[in-house]
Amino acid sequence: MQILFILLFFAWAFILVEFIGEIVYRKNILPMGFMIFSEISVAITVIMFIIVNHSSDQDCCYNNPFISPEHSLTMYILIGLSLTGFILVKFSSPLIPPMLQVLGNVLVSLGILINIFVGIQLGWELALAGNLPITMVFIIALSKNHRAVKSNIDLEFSHTDTATVRLAKRILLSDSLSKSFIFGVAIFPLVFLSTIILLLFGQEVDSIIRAFTETYHHNLSNLDCTNVNCPDGHYLCTVAASGHNQLVKPFREGYRRGKTIKVNRQLLIANAFEELLEDHIPSIHRPIRKIYNVAGLKTKMALDCLENKWLADTMYILMKPLEYFFLLVLYTIDSKPENRIAVQYLKREDRRRIKIEMSEVF
Repeated sequence: MQILFILLFFAWAFILVEFIGEIVYRKNILPMGFMIFSEISVAITVIMFIIVNHSSDQDCCYNNPFISPEHSLTMYILIGLSLTGFILVKFSSPLIPPMLQVLGNVLVSLGILINIFVGIQLGWELALAGNLPITMVFIIALSKNHRAVKSNIDLEFSHTDTATVRLAKRILLSDSLSKSFIFGVAIFPLVFLSTIILLLFGQEVDSIIRAFTETYHHNLSNLDCTNVNCPDGHYLCTVAASGHNQLVKPFREGYRRGKTIKVNRQLLIANAFEELLEDHIPSIHRPIRKIYNVAGLKTKMALDCLENKWLADTMYILMKPLEYFFLLVLYTIDSKPENRIAVQYLKREDRRRIKIEMSEVF
């Protein structure tokens, strides 16, 4: 996991350097291999994020995909079209027909627009970490394509050109500001045509809007969760309760949302680590919690369904490296890590009393 974050950090850094070089100096700063590495990293991250967040249903407690399951087909098709446009603009020869050049540019512009709305939906933390680098990659591709087209003598007008080809060449040879405006306007008929086709597959006329609004707990969400009591969604609680006692070692009862649960040290450490993040780095805690809620709920459902102690034991063992990492962070940052661990999942009054007693002792 740490290696993945390091690779992504370098990918984001390369993208930023190349973006500055392209926008400010109008030239390539990095070797081609650096950008290919960065673009592949971005693509893998996007695919993994969509897979983790995809769901066939949703609820207002823990299963909160950022795209409504009922309207996800529309968004996936538009995202796919955007990636197709990116490949066309990025890797095609400037000698391809002018209309394909224009179509590729419009599709990439559509991708930028979608990326902006996804960033608004997810919040500024995830937008800065993911949506901003993706947007920069798309803008770099458009800018480099613009420079390549401008230097291509085959785009000069010919007496054999049809009216459509002449129009495409005029668009491609116009200045970057005019092209951006034209491509932005061209997005709407493209989306309208896609919407008409998707009606045949059960999508709605306004699926693009409803894909964002018919969700829970995101910035553009409109679905209401008032007066809904969410069940326990912490899958480590299930591990502590379902595994073999000799391995997972539950050693006391705890309380979560008014319910009695079994707790073990792994669960206490994980919750103490989350509390530490929430106290000191809330901006990081929020996106991590979103991802955990999705993955944790799916794991909990599997454990509840199979009711298999060996499966719970396996999850306990797989979590061990993270448990040690959480413990290392707690002992590095917190002045009294064992105090924080000990008071997890206690009743509020007991927790307050123990904290007072510990402060008096120390």
